Amino acid sequence: VFQKRWVLRLHIVPAFGRRRLDAIGPAEIEAYKARKLREGQAAKSVNNHLHVLRKLLNLAVEWGELSHAPRVKQLRVPHGDFQFLTFEETERFLRAAAPEWKPFVTTALKTGLRVGELLALRWEDVDLVAGRLVVRRTLWQDQEGTPKGGRIREVPLSDEAVATLQAHRHLRGPYVFCEPDGRRLNHNRVKQVVPRACARAGLAKRLTTHDLRHTFAS
Repeated sequence: VFQKRWVLRLHIVPAFGRRRLDAIGPAEIEAYKARKLREGQAAKSVNNHLHVLRKLLNLAVEWGELSHAPRVKQLRVPHGDFQFLTFEETERFLRAAAPEWKPFVTTALKTGLRVGELLALRWEDVDLVAGRLVVRRTLWQDQEGTPKGGRIREVPLSDEAVATLQAHRHLRGPYVFCEPDGRRLNHNRVKQVVPRACARAGLAKRLTTHDLRHTFAS
């Protein structure tokens, strides 16, 4: 929800907010796509914008404010290979990770949580006795909202994940991963954690935190 509001406020409203609904047609939509690509937006990001626009136009039809909605065609997104660590690379990566970040990256590797879900994870969502956690929220643009897809989900914890979180248990505040004073971390704060660990491990790959999710899936 927060992500859609952000797309609406920063992209859709500035581009189409002054137009009549029936003045938004294929030509205007194609011009929007071309402009966003020129501005350096990734095709996948532009498709997220188009998804919000399509929903709004279809809702206008449903409410009787528009006779019909123009077709909103998605951009073609190339399917590149996902980057992930092999078993041997994972061991090197964890040995090289900075001690203060090792619980964070280990949990990411062993649960497959998205970055925002890790940042918004609270101790109340973690059951170390039953060996599971519940993903109830995610962090996006420094605001907490429901996880991607709007669904809360339960994630089983491996023995290693349980041991990592038990050793990491602290009383600094509600967030599992936080600043020394208990404040919640943000995306900028963790952005370089994984690339730096890769460099210290001597890995040719320069992964991002999201690539740890790919490693989990692989």
